Amino acid sequence: MAGERTIWGIHLEWDDATSPQDRKDIAIGWEALGDLSALPSSRDAFKAAFAKAYPTDKVGAVPVKAGVLYRFAKEMIVGDVIVYPSRSDRFVNIGLVKGNYTYLPSVNPEYPHRRGVEWKVHAPRAQFSQPALYEIGSAITLFQISTNADEFLAALDGKPFKADDVDAVSAAEIAVQAEEGVEDFVIKRLKNDLSAEQFEHFIAELL
Repeated sequence: MAGERTIWGIHLEWDDATSPQDRKDIAIGWEALGDLSALPSSRDAFKAAFAKAYPTDKVGAVPVKAGVLYRFAKEMIVGDVIVYPSRSDRFVNIGLVKGNYTYLPSVNPEYPHRRGVEWKVHAPRAQFSQPALYEIGSAITLFQISTNADEFLAALDGKPFKADDVDAVSAAEIAVQAEEGVEDFVIKRLKNDLSAEQFEHFIAELL
């Protein structure tokens, strides 16, 4: 069982064919908010700050994006596990958070919110079950992994893992995911069934 170890999935905008193992940190954007450590440790404070910094964003998107920033700055702690599915090489990278939140616009002004990370595993996607790949295909930048947490922990510890049921995704869905990518698949399926307003509300509820 995952126990007390929090496992985060993350998608990074700097996925530019650079191997994650060559990097010593993870970074996210929304630079207009400034130093997040100056904000109170409450979701409402982050929502208010985000709405002020990005007044043209849709109301339904505010809790989603503010929630990402809150988790990155306030909830994530040293020792947490990070899972990063790289689009450039189709590998799954797993590491440990090694640093507290820092605001470093001097490194890259577009991605000033940073945390140190130590990558431990760089494994092909074929090593993981389809349900696990489906979960890390979330459309959100930063999200907590829960359903398939034990599978990623097993990979981190270098142990084999056998899921009780690796057929949770149908063969047809697997084919679509392989062609389009998990993230695009999830977004498309949701948008087909929901209006734009309902889609934003659904994503907001996930947080």
